[in-house]
Amino acid sequence: MFATNEFCCGTSDSRQNPVVCKVFFISEFQLPAFQHFSISALPNPPFPPQPPFLRPPIRLTAGSRASRKKQIPSSHTYSCKSIFQKTNIMKNKILTLVSLIVGGGLLHGQNVGIGTTTPTRARLEVHGAVDATSAIFGGESTGISLQRNWPGVGYNQYYNGGHRRLAAGFSALQALDPTNGNLYFDMGVNGTGGSLITGKRALTIENSGNVHMGSGTSKIGINTDSPAYTLEIRQSKDTAGFERGILLVSPERNFDNWELIVGRSIGVDRSYLYFNANNENRVQIDPTNGNYNSISDARLKTKIHNVPAVLHKVMQLRPVGYEMIDTPTATPAQQSENVGFLAQEVKTLFPHLVNVTEGKIKSTDTVTDLHTMNYSGFGVIAIKAIQEQQRQIEELKARVDKLEQLLTNKR
Repeated sequence: MFATNEFCCGTSDSRQNPVVCKVFFISEFQLPAFQHFSISALPNPPFPPQPPFLRPPIRLTAGSRASRKKQIPSSHTYSCKSIFQKTNIMKNKILTLVSLIVGGGLLHGQNVGIGTTTPTRARLEVHGAVDATSAIFGGESTGISLQRNWPGVGYNQYYNGGHRRLAAGFSALQALDPTNGNLYFDMGVNGTGGSLITGKRALTIENSGNVHMGSGTSKIGINTDSPAYTLEIRQSKDTAGFERGILLVSPERNFDNWELIVGRSIGVDRSYLYFNANNENRVQIDPTNGNYNSISDARLKTKIHNVPAVLHKVMQLRPVGYEMIDTPTATPAQQSENVGFLAQEVKTLFPHLVNVTEGKIKSTDTVTDLHTMNYSGFGVIAIKAIQEQQRQIEELKARVDKLEQLLTNKR
C-alpha cells in the first residue's frame, strides 16, 4: 500500500475558462506508481459553494489504492501557484511535481505529455503502450482504441496478445502497414468482451492507390443495403427523372464515354440493355432472345446514298478457316476452329468494314495497330450482292425466254 496525490481543478472565472493543469514526470527515477494515469470528472466539491456557471472539476489521478486529496476552490482571483508534494515511495525519492497554473484565460501554449517530458508535437502526446494499444476511449463499453506499430483505430477492439473486443458485439479495425504503406479495414464477427477476434479483411487500399474489396464471399451493393450478387447496382434517376446506369469515360480521348443502362421500350413490357455512346443510344439487347439490335432510325442518319455494285468485290473475298493464337498453356482441346475473313484482305475491298485501333489498348498488347471488323455489315453487302445477282439472273432468264420464243416461232 502506498500513497499518491490527487488534485482537483475547477474552472477559473465567470467566463468559464478552465484551469490548466500541467503535469511533469521526473524521468531520472523509476516511477512504478505512475504506470497507470487517468483523468476523470468529479462532482462539485462540497466547499466552498460554487456559482452555477462553474463546470465540474477534473481529478488528475496517479494510480493508487490509498490517496490523499487536495481540493483547490475555483476563483477568478488566483495567480500562478505551484504545489510541491513529496511522497515517501521507494526510499523517499521525489516522484512527481505538479504545477497548477490558474489565470484569467486559457493558456494556449500548454501541452500534455504521457510517457514523455517533451510533448512538443501535439496538445496531448502519448509515448508507450500496453502491447500495441496506446489509448482507449469509452473502454467501459464499446469504445475505440488507438494502436501503434501498425498505427490504427480499433472500434470495440484493442490489441493485447492479439486483437480483442472491448465489449460484447462486433468489432472493426482500420490500420496502416508502415512497411508497405497499405491501409487495411478488417471486420470482426460477433463475440464476447475480451475475447480474441476472428474476421475478414473487407478493404485494402494500396500505397499505389489500388483498391481490393472483399475476401472471396463479399458482395458490393450500390443504392441497396442488401446485395445478393458480387456487384449489385440499383440505377438512380437524374433531375429529369431518367434512370442512369454505369458510365465509362476516357479522359485521354476528349472524355468520350459509354453508358450501360437498363431501359424500357414504348409499348413493350420488358427492359432492354442499352449501350449509349456520348449520350446517344447505339445498341440494345433484347431480353427475350438476346438479339443484338443496332440503332437504325432514319431520323438519326445523314448523307444517305445507295451502295454501289459490290458483287465483283464479293467474288474476291476469301473465306478462311483458322484458329486464334492462344496462350502457350492452351491445350488442343481448348483450341477451336473458326471461319471468317482476314481484316487486312477485307480492308482492300471494303475499308469501311474494317477498324484499326491506334496504339495499344493495354500494356500487354503485342499488336500496335489492331484490326477489327464489322461482320454484321457483311449482311448488307451480301443482300446487295444477291440483288445484283438476281438482276443478272432475271436478265438471263429474259434472254432464255426470248430465245425459246424464237425457236418456237421457227417450227
